Amino acid sequence: SDPLPEGWWEATDAETGDRYFFDANGKSQWDRPHKASPKLPEGARECTYLTDNSVLKATTKALRHRSTRSCGDFHPSMRTVWAETLRGIDLRDGWVLTSAGSYVPF
Repeated sequence: SDPLPEGWWEATDAETGDRYFFDANGKSQWDRPHKASPKLPEGARECTYLTDNSVLKATTKALRHRSTRSCGDFHPSMRTVWAETLRGIDLRDGWVLTSAGSYVPF
């Protein structure tokens, strides 16, 4: 089956033995959660992008990925080192959806 979305875990109900799912915010449900797929722009296709820091001039060594299309929602581990490439789809709203399912500002 598909991996759980970021921030979701699977557990077993002690009384029934049934599987359930819960997130970091305390939400629980019986149905397996799935990553919400953003609506892709018409004609969108995956491309290779170069992480270019020449204009931004960030002091970091890498571009931090986001879990959602929110600037402050940093993915806990995904980064792309400056001047390296990543694969993704330009969502035409200032974000690229990477092939790994994270987002980077564009």
